[in-house]
Amino acid sequence: MVDKKYIDTQKIGFMQGRLTAKGGFSPQMFPWTEWEKEFELASHIGFCSMEWMFNSDRWERNPIIEEEGIETIIGRMKETGVTISAICLNYFMQNSIFSSDEKEKNITIFNKIIQSARKIGCGNVILPLFDKSELFCDDKIYLDKLSDFLEAGQTKGINICLETDLPMEEVAEFVKKRMTAGIGICYDIGNAAGSGKNVIEELKSYSEIIKNVHIKDKKRGKSSVMLGRGDAPLKEALEVLKGKYNGYYILESYYNQDALADTIKNYQYVKGCI
Repeated sequence: MVDKKYIDTQKIGFMQGRLTAKGGFSPQMFPWTEWEKEFELASHIGFCSMEWMFNSDRWERNPIIEEEGIETIIGRMKETGVTISAICLNYFMQNSIFSSDEKEKNITIFNKIIQSARKIGCGNVILPLFDKSELFCDDKIYLDKLSDFLEAGQTKGINICLETDLPMEEVAEFVKKRMTAGIGICYDIGNAAGSGKNVIEELKSYSEIIKNVHIKDKKRGKSSVMLGRGDAPLKEALEVLKGKYNGYYILESYYNQDALADTIKNYQYVKGCI
């Protein structure tokens, strides 16, 4: 039972790569040279968890699917107390999950990530359905293909969280039929506000299918900004979620040139909200 009086600050995490320089500005770039360092930095700041990033770039070498890498990850988690709360499959933003030619490869990668999630004690895998894997309204063919893909995954015991800009009522109809299989949604507060959605009403209406929350801020129709400077009703959203949601709050927030300093500011902003 969620205590409705507060949100546990130990549920605040961050998207991997927000604490270190990555050789250029790209929020979704995997921090190849400093990913181990982020565990220590996160612990010092007060983060309890991170969302791991699995991209197309050199995916075969991503530590999350290498045995040696997994051993190192487990070691860093034990040393710092910072866990992996979710793995974000950005790979499928860069490679279509609906490709017939790549179906076998996609399912293999998907199942590898699920196996890795089990090994490190991670309960959520995020499936961002954007760019190459964009879902389209009322397109039964795409939804059927997504169903086939999810059913081919060995997902028992892992939440598969769909992240999409489709209207929530359409997503909810799809998800509610599959909740027993661990299918839910990842709700991005900033993306929803930026696209003009009524964030508060959506959180009130669909909280039962939300398995993961991304925190960012946006001006309507524009790019991300520092928390508190956009149109996302962050304080009100967190207030609504207090009594309805017991998962993690992941900062996928904006930063400028200094990723570490800006992420600390955003972290303090969220703590102030709760």
